Amino acid sequence: MACGAATAGILAAILPARPAPINIRWRPDVSASQRAALEQRFHLADGGSTEGTTWSYQLTDPSFLNIRAIVRDPSVDDTAHIHRRFFRPEFAFDRDARIAIGALLVGGVASLLLLVRSVAPASSVAVQVHERTLIRILGTAPLLVLAVSGVVLLLALVGYQPLWASREVTLVQAAQGGDSATVFRLLSAGSDPNAAGPVLFDRRKDSVMLTPLEAAVESRQVEVVQLLMKMGARTTEPDRARLACLADVVDAPEVAAYLKAAAPPAAPANCSSITLPAH
Repeated sequence: MACGAATAGILAAILPARPAPINIRWRPDVSASQRAALEQRFHLADGGSTEGTTWSYQLTDPSFLNIRAIVRDPSVDDTAHIHRRFFRPEFAFDRDARIAIGALLVGGVASLLLLVRSVAPASSVAVQVHERTLIRILGTAPLLVLAVSGVVLLLALVGYQPLWASREVTLVQAAQGGDSATVFRLLSAGSDPNAAGPVLFDRRKDSVMLTPLEAAVESRQVEVVQLLMKMGARTTEPDRARLACLADVVDAPEVAAYLKAAAPPAAPANCSSITLPAH
């Protein structure tokens, strides 16, 4: 287990976090302006037409939630270079999966070596009884290492972020990034669900001050919107109208549908008279 953990740490240090290539075939009725909005929404960079309505991109956000949103979006006909079942990049560009599998292989081999050593006859009578006992105990480690490594691999494949992961992010940043585990952990620890903070969006040089709920709506993170509202985010009448307009402007139909069902404004919002944050 120690060998697997050490391997994971080494691989995490030497494997660079880089964008993953992806091809998307847009529906024929998607206009250029709609495609540009979707490219920004899905964090697609360096776009170029390859054939027909198919474009190649660099996916700067290869998270489970973002890839799932791409696959399920009605404007997308088909995709290439991603795993459409697990919502992950190709293995060659899936950093988390490569780290997990590397740790699995090294940990398994090391444990098997310990097992062989434990059943081999002692080469010297100088080996003490307690040392042989320790070796036998260590020899039972392969199954445990394989089980733990398998769980790590599964978590990497589905993009799960554990509650104990150490991440130096604010609540607003976690909400903007769709990191529901960190949002839950911070709120459970007493973070203010209404405290505004700076957020950086793609293609913007300056940060924008947003509340966690605004950040989640702007980045179309419906799961985080649900979590924030259930854990105390403010939804007064002006807030509900503002959020409804914001969801409409950033083209977040799932968020808009949830807000309409869970926190509808008392009257249809006049978005022309509501000041929205930069997006």
